[in-house]
Amino acid sequence: MKKYIFFFLLGILILFSTTNIKANVYASAITVTYTGTFPASISYNLNQPATQVIITISDIAGTNVKTITITSGNGVNVGFNDVNWDGSLDGGGSATSGVWAISIKAVDAVGSDGYELISYETSPDSWFWSSSGVASNKNQNSPYFGMAYVTERTGGTSGHPGAILTQKGLYLFDSFGKYYGGQQNSAYAEGNSVIPWATLATDEGAPFGVTIGPDNRVYTFVLSSNRDAVKHGGLAVGDALWTTGSVKTILSFNDQSNHNSISDAIVVGTGADRILYTVEQTSIRTGSDDDSRTDGDGFDTSHVKRYALGNTSGLFTGPGEVVIPSSVMQQPFRIEIDSSGYLYVVQQSYDSLARANNLYGLSKWDISTLPATEMWHVGLNDAPDHFDSAANANNARATNFNGLTLDEPRGIVYITRKDAERPAHNVIAYNMATGALMGSFASGESVVGSVTTNLSGGGGSSIRDVYADAAGNIMIVNSSFEAFRIFSPPDGPNSFTTTSPTKIDIGNGVTDVEEISSGLPTKFSLEQNYPNPFNPSTTINFSISKSEFVTMIIYNALGQEVATVVNEFLNAGSYKVNFNADKLASGMYLYKITAGKFISTKKMLLLK
Repeated sequence: MKKYIFFFLLGILILFSTTNIKANVYASAITVTYTGTFPASISYNLNQPATQVIITISDIAGTNVKTITITSGNGVNVGFNDVNWDGSLDGGGSATSGVWAISIKAVDAVGSDGYELISYETSPDSWFWSSSGVASNKNQNSPYFGMAYVTERTGGTSGHPGAILTQKGLYLFDSFGKYYGGQQNSAYAEGNSVIPWATLATDEGAPFGVTIGPDNRVYTFVLSSNRDAVKHGGLAVGDALWTTGSVKTILSFNDQSNHNSISDAIVVGTGADRILYTVEQTSIRTGSDDDSRTDGDGFDTSHVKRYALGNTSGLFTGPGEVVIPSSVMQQPFRIEIDSSGYLYVVQQSYDSLARANNLYGLSKWDISTLPATEMWHVGLNDAPDHFDSAANANNARATNFNGLTLDEPRGIVYITRKDAERPAHNVIAYNMATGALMGSFASGESVVGSVTTNLSGGGGSSIRDVYADAAGNIMIVNSSFEAFRIFSPPDGPNSFTTTSPTKIDIGNGVTDVEEISSGLPTKFSLEQNYPNPFNPSTTINFSISKSEFVTMIIYNALGQEVATVVNEFLNAGSYKVNFNADKLASGMYLYKITAGKFISTKKMLLLK
């Protein structure tokens, strides 16, 4: 059971918006604590130090009434910050009633001039034995905006000083690369207990990767290698914290009658429009690499597939649809889909197998109709030198790609290239519109000005995955340097504004919202409150058949808003609201719910 506590002395509104495309520093995990008397506490995380943070407080009409500027110490530090508002207003007086919105602008007046390491880099948080998947929540309306996720595929203890055992499973991180909750037993998602990772893809791939849907749910998947006596593949989903009760299997890990071993997955759409895209390996040989015919985890062929999941809550047994067959593209490995619906694909292949229009590193496709239409692909040598091992010295430069992410605000598609030792560049940027080479860097180095620092853990030839967060920072996992790291790109001065993850609603009572069932309702509904009449508390039940941003507002008989009961993104399910009207006068009230296109209003009577 999932429970959300709302203090309407502290009215919670889960709503993010951002400005400034050029941004690497940003605030996340914003929380406001107000107990009825000032000061109110405004806490937040910064993913890297800021030169300035500007907190703006505005009234219900959107007029800025208070500005708090911090330039040093608490408030601009990387990690947790906590700033007090004493209730005073810039024009004089103080906030005595009403709804007050808060936005936080983080500013870096200097920025980075090279790909600079900015993550926590402290034992044991950063160290993994063999991580293979990474993602970050970029959904601006989510309370978990900025949270990062890493998968450990084999389990073991890194050789870094201070490292501890990382079991197979999904791990949660704050935006700056520190364990969520401050320690590993908090960061290791409790839903890992639902999936028997230890018995799946025992060689190297359970879970292999992670992706986040637009409904804020987190999906993990399994990839088997040739060394596994039994081949596994499948996909599971859970809520943003991967709590035990939320984790469900969508594609079976053992019965692969409608799918194969999965090397990547993307989810688009919500509710009835939810579609899962996968890369599935189709030959007898499967695995995470394509080193040679004799390699223990090399694979031969794969294809891109999709499944119309809709509101499915359990196992999906439909056949799915092949989007790009292996006859068109022989070895796809990772995929991404941009906001316009275009598909990007990387392949793992060496030049001895590569041929134009089939085996190449990176391509972009129009999949609005099938068969898919290629828009561009990179040339076999459109990449910096790889300085590969002697056995593969003749490989084309733009081959053996194995990671992929999009930074849409900057129009960049990043890929990772395996078997490129430091100082060779193993993270490469291409133009999303044209496929033109834009730049690259070595993930085994941190560059600040003219100073290049070699990072611990070796050159990082076994880079596994890459992800661009909401502000354009580059997250990387690598089984060679056994670490999860975050780099700030060379963007120079930058800023990012995160608006109103919480609002302060002064003068109303205490309300809570509780999820009573995560089963998928067949329709949206709002029930009559009970008891009715009531004094002073009552319960309101409602159901939403797909994930939506939900508001429920209480009005008096004159149509004036007196309380906001719900104001957040909720997953499909059934909920109850316990509303306390202790501070309201007797009389008739209306409660109105809005969830996407669904709007419903009912009456209730308060008798004191």
